[in-house]
Amino acid sequence: MTERREHPAKPTRQQQRARAREKRDANGWIVALGVGDPEMARAIRSALGNRHATRAQLEEALGISLASAGADQGTPAPERAAEPERITLQHVLVAFAGTGTRATRTRGEAEALATETLARAREGEPFDDLVRELTDDAFPGIYQLCNSGIVPEAGGEFRRDAMVPAFGDVGFTLAPGEIGMAAFAPRTSPFGWHIIKRIA
Repeated sequence: MTERREHPAKPTRQQQRARAREKRDANGWIVALGVGDPEMARAIRSALGNRHATRAQLEEALGISLASAGADQGTPAPERAAEPERITLQHVLVAFAGTGTRATRTRGEAEALATETLARAREGEPFDDLVRELTDDAFPGIYQLCNSGIVPEAGGEFRRDAMVPAFGDVGFTLAPGEIGMAAFAPRTSPFGWHIIKRIA
């Protein structure tokens, strides 16, 4: 009698989708974990950059257990700071060919340029200069946004949901003067990478 070998069951589509949902980018993890501490938020952004990661990969990158930091699902997460009603942002859009802009660079070139631009901005280069030099949007690239449920003020204020989702998802988590990046994603950031500075 031959021994029957057990083959691992192929994951179902539902299981595959669940595994894909386990991976989040930095802003996704900040929201999912309810991180209210700006230092922890900066550490997560720094550890992940543009990468998507599972909780285990994030913990490894940070060198800490998120459970011990109070971010485990069984432990109440730190209370998130309420998002502001209104913000003013300036951004550099780094697009690539095929995104509905005039950009001709490849997607890989755009990602590398976006990462380099974020580093330059965080090292203190004047943000206006970076916008003037690099943006695939119109200079000065300044937008006023009101959060969900807030009525826009006269004078060109945009509703959050009138912009691509990642723009507000990153912008409303930034403190005044802080710089972040919304990575390209077909659904949430279809024009490319947005390097965003919150002005007010």
